[in-house]
Amino acid sequence: MLLNFVFFFTSMIWVPIEIKKEGKLMKKKDLLFLLIPIAIIIAISSDEVLNLVQESYESFSINAEAKALTELKGEAKEAGHDDELQDDEFKESDVGFTDILVRRERLTQSYMDQIMKVVEEKIVYLTFDDGPTPVITNDILDILAEEGVEATFFVLGQHVEKFPHILQRIHEEGHIVGNHTYSHNYSKIYRSPDHYMEDLLMGEEAIKAVLGEDYELTLTRFPGGSFGGYKGAFRRRLIEEGYVYIDWNSLNGDSEKSSPSKEYLISRFKQTSRGKDVLVVLMHDGYGKSTTVETLPYIINYLKEEGYRFKPLPQYIETEIIKDLKIETSTY
Repeated sequence: MLLNFVFFFTSMIWVPIEIKKEGKLMKKKDLLFLLIPIAIIIAISSDEVLNLVQESYESFSINAEAKALTELKGEAKEAGHDDELQDDEFKESDVGFTDILVRRERLTQSYMDQIMKVVEEKIVYLTFDDGPTPVITNDILDILAEEGVEATFFVLGQHVEKFPHILQRIHEEGHIVGNHTYSHNYSKIYRSPDHYMEDLLMGEEAIKAVLGEDYELTLTRFPGGSFGGYKGAFRRRLIEEGYVYIDWNSLNGDSEKSSPSKEYLISRFKQTSRGKDVLVVLMHDGYGKSTTVETLPYIINYLKEEGYRFKPLPQYIETEIIKDLKIETSTY
């Protein structure tokens, strides 16, 4: 590039010198002859000049995209959604950005009540109650990791305090954590709605001590489920306090007997899951549930063969505010 410039500069000086030297105007053909090498030099340099222009334009385009994103974040902040707009919610595409802004809202009971009624595709939510425990929960996590499946764990506060590292592993491996109370003591928690909420909040405190105060714990599950008329007051109080609950529509029966066989668990699972497009499967990862671990690979493979897609239960209601934003760039 520098050498070409020197040639060009020398030629520009040389031309007027030669013209003056003759002491008269040069003929057109002579002037044309002198300009030919100048044109050749400019042509040689043109690729590098164009490359420089292109690099400058692309740099401008990138800065324009960054500026657009900054403006979007500013608009989200003014609209009160700045806590919902996270950097990891920006996904790059070849020509811009997609799924720019996702609004996250707290779960509502009406939303959760629809979970088992959606029939657009075959979906299964694997759920595990009463953990975490050292052997069973870790074995289950190993299987889920090997199978590439995410699940939901409804944990007990008293177990979280004993095994916080297992709760941390659950979270780090992409599973959702729900609150299953602190004690799971029926005689205590079902004495009154006040007693229930007190125990639930103790469980929440234990979980957040490990996962952080910002971890969303709206999702809960009643010990024994929300079934029964006498639990109506408990359900109402829970919702009034801003929480939601979910039961199940399928199970493996691992809490129905003290030492159920593998055949029994598989049979109960098939019996309770038959004919359903959406499954919320109840299993347990408490002490002594070794048979649950032994049958889990079979259940997962069975569900895969039946065409189910595995998902953890939702932690938020997510709504896309801006579906697609593309900043077109051109290359010259």
